[in-house]
Amino acid sequence: MRFKEVFSGAGEDVGRILAQTKVLQGDLKVVMGDVTPCFPEWYDIGQFYVEEYNQRLSTMFSELAQQADDLATAEILNLVKWAQLEYEPQLKTWGIQVEPLTTALLPLMHSFKDDMKKMMDQWCTRLLEADRKNEPDEIDGKYYTDAPVLLFKFVNQQIDVVAPTGCKKFVGVVLEECIQVIRRYQLAVVKMLQEEWEQLFMEYTLATINNNTKCADYTQELRFKVAERVESDQIARIDFDGCAAAFEGIAGTAVTVIINIIFKDLEPAIEKFFQKEWHERDLMGEIIATLVDYFENEDVKAKISFTVFVKLAQEAVERLVLRYIEEMFNRKHTVDKKVIAKMKADENALRQFCSDDASLPDKTTDVLLAPLAQLRSLLDTDVDMVPVYLGDLLDEHPDVTLLMIETLLSKRGDLNKIQLKELTDTCARVFETKQPAAVSATATTATVVTPPFLIVVIHNEHHTHTTHYTL
Repeated sequence: MRFKEVFSGAGEDVGRILAQTKVLQGDLKVVMGDVTPCFPEWYDIGQFYVEEYNQRLSTMFSELAQQADDLATAEILNLVKWAQLEYEPQLKTWGIQVEPLTTALLPLMHSFKDDMKKMMDQWCTRLLEADRKNEPDEIDGKYYTDAPVLLFKFVNQQIDVVAPTGCKKFVGVVLEECIQVIRRYQLAVVKMLQEEWEQLFMEYTLATINNNTKCADYTQELRFKVAERVESDQIARIDFDGCAAAFEGIAGTAVTVIINIIFKDLEPAIEKFFQKEWHERDLMGEIIATLVDYFENEDVKAKISFTVFVKLAQEAVERLVLRYIEEMFNRKHTVDKKVIAKMKADENALRQFCSDDASLPDKTTDVLLAPLAQLRSLLDTDVDMVPVYLGDLLDEHPDVTLLMIETLLSKRGDLNKIQLKELTDTCARVFETKQPAAVSATATTATVVTPPFLIVVIHNEHHTHTTHYTL
């Protein structure tokens, strides 16, 4: 009766409900201060009254939760704040333990979260669209757009809205959804980079690299901000490191887009390797000059961090080595001393480029260019030494196949068909001896850099074969 009397005129008006709760709090103070001493201790009369009031409050709040769509954001926040910062602390001062009212308010928290999700998803879509239209700003000599600042400003605003309620569970609910919004934003950026890279300006793509590196830092800052505001089980479920790593991965994808843009320009020249124009012109020199032009005149080197530039330069060299080897295998040509000399000159030019323009350490360069020297050795060495060089090659690259070696050796101009057959048979025996050991050795062998997988597609008159081996 008392409960109905107090809230009879409040209806679903959250403001009036919260005003009337003061009447109930006054009742409980009377019970705990004046009534409880009049009863034997074993009656536990205070616990009884609090449990009854708490149950009815919980029921009323649960009914309100059914009408969550009709409640304003401020009303949800005020309900949670009252339960967390006024009601439950008062019960603790009396030593009373009951089911927290915030449990009954959890559906309202999720309703708040759902509305926030819709708003943030729409906002992130607009952010990405608008971000592409604006020219990047230059900050400390590097390109950036507003996206990372605005994205995390919006995320932090959502945290700041619910933090004053003092409810760690509520903050955790909002934080988990904010991370999911960030994840969806990340996927949208990756999709844009992968599907629309040809329409992106160089400056914007460079800014995207820097943006996502900054976002990775902002993710860690968010972790520290919420560390004490969220329940431990909720914070444990949030993969901040994975989220930050995803931003770093997007920066890496943007680096690959830069490489794609550059190599789209280079491809006409690359396709002439091991053809007539390759013999007549310094194609490698022309390609290197184009790379240097992109690095210096297109601001690739200046507008991103040095560390990222080195990764970009390394990927460019990896891509060029890959394409060079593909053309070596796929073009119909005969290898003689002039071809070997041309290959050596190309390799030396690449090595000089790695040192002077790509800023790559010598050890990294050695690893990147090693396949060129190893494959050239099989084309240039005395026939008797081929098995030796092949054994060394298999020790490092166990994925090399006999078909690949046979295709390569068939380009040697100093071998007739009988000699080629005999040499191929000898190489087959090397494979039988070396490959099992080489395969097991890969589990324990370290390299200077993380090597990419080189995919060499070999075409001949009878079939097409794709070979994967590790640089």
